[in-house]
Amino acid sequence: MVASAAPVLVAGASSFVGRGLTRRLAGTGRTVRALVRDARRVAGGFPDSVEIVEADAADAARSAPAFVRVRVAYYLIQSMGSPGVGPEFMVRDRAAANGFAEAAAAGVERVVYLGGLGDDAPNASVHLASRHEVGEILRSRGASVTELRAGIVVGPGSAGFEMMLQLVEKLPLMICPRWVETRCQSIAADDLVRYLVACLDE
Repeated sequence: MVASAAPVLVAGASSFVGRGLTRRLAGTGRTVRALVRDARRVAGGFPDSVEIVEADAADAARSAPAFVRVRVAYYLIQSMGSPGVGPEFMVRDRAAANGFAEAAAAGVERVVYLGGLGDDAPNASVHLASRHEVGEILRSRGASVTELRAGIVVGPGSAGFEMMLQLVEKLPLMICPRWVETRCQSIAADDLVRYLVACLDE
């Protein structure tokens, strides 16, 4: 496939899913631009063809160069688990989504957003509520939004996979808290990336 003229933007390219998506998109011959807060986190991890733009998505003015000529942008940013981020992650999620949406308004036609799997029940976790709010912010700014919702993403390097691996390797026996009885739907990282790539054409 010949590289496309209009770059595809991956915001949150340093995340577990973002890394896989960026590499997969670059492998198809598309022109890929990666928006990351710290370029050192992805140094050497992407093909040379990937353009890396270092900026915080919450700062629309600084991240604006990443959106030049972009028609389709992926939004994979989430603040939970970021260094130095405690309960205020919802505030950071909101700021990043608003900044991204403001910068994207300059010409992005479609946003593909990876949100959290679950409904809007009153007893939903704060994390899930934040994921849903981000989707609402992105949809409120004019671009067409495709939102995929995933539960636990499983694959070498993912938080869920590594946590299970540590538990199995280090604890021959464990008394489980009640929350482990909560049913969930996991998805293989490769399958999720395949769905995200397909969103360019579907």
